[in-house]
Amino acid sequence: MPKKYESSQSKNVVQLKSSMKVEIDIIKQCLRELLQEHGVLPLQYKERMSTSEVAEKLGCSVITVRRNWKSMPLQCLGRNSKRELVFSGVSVKLYIEMRNHHV
Repeated sequence: MPKKYESSQSKNVVQLKSSMKVEIDIIKQCLRELLQEHGVLPLQYKERMSTSEVAEKLGCSVITVRRNWKSMPLQCLGRNSKRELVFSGVSVKLYIEMRNHHV
């Protein structure tokens, strides 16, 4: 394949990825606004919550969250740049509601 064609094709791929990222960001923002507007997810529960944020919401230590998150029905989304576990804010909210309901 000629270098000129490769370069042109590479630029097109980069532009497409950039355009898709912008569109995805717009969709995510619209979804967040809709969820907040309809009270589905209160503002204090972010889309992604670090281990320390979860611990603060649950009123326990970070160590407790790290040790017990599998027994709490929390959805782990992976790790952030600091290598902390990251959880779904919705799963944290649901766990707190479930825990409060059983008290």
